[in-house]
Amino acid sequence: ASLLFQETWPTILKSWGLSKTAGRIHAFLLAEGTAMSQDDIMGALDISRGGASTQLSILEQAGLVDRLRILGQRHDQFRAISDPVALFGALQLRHFRQTLRPLMNMSRTLSALASQQDLTWLTPIQGLGQQLETQQAVVEHILDSQ
Repeated sequence: ASLLFQETWPTILKSWGLSKTAGRIHAFLLAEGTAMSQDDIMGALDISRGGASTQLSILEQAGLVDRLRILGQRHDQFRAISDPVALFGALQLRHFRQTLRPLMNMSRTLSALASQQDLTWLTPIQGLGQQLETQQAVVEHILDSQ
């Protein structure tokens, strides 16, 4: 089951805007269930130091991986977020930042520039922008309640 998960998860994360390598790292860390060093991850997945470093930073920024600085150890350890609510919130926020924020920004810009004759197409865009703002507030509330 673990191998199937590690083969499938990267494709799922790719649909959320993450690279296949980031998906492989995240799946590996989830499957291992323990914090691991970048060197351990590189060795297990046969990826370069630069690739591992870049993808771990992306995963950390996305809120999918924690970087642990352990006193007395030279290398940081990385641990996948395993709480389902936090995982869902991080993926939703990532999706929002990658795809929905540009739509919201476009809606605001068009609203500022539009004239009366533009209302036929502008009204649905404005409604979409309002729905996206609501979705963002819900996701942020979920994350804040952690």
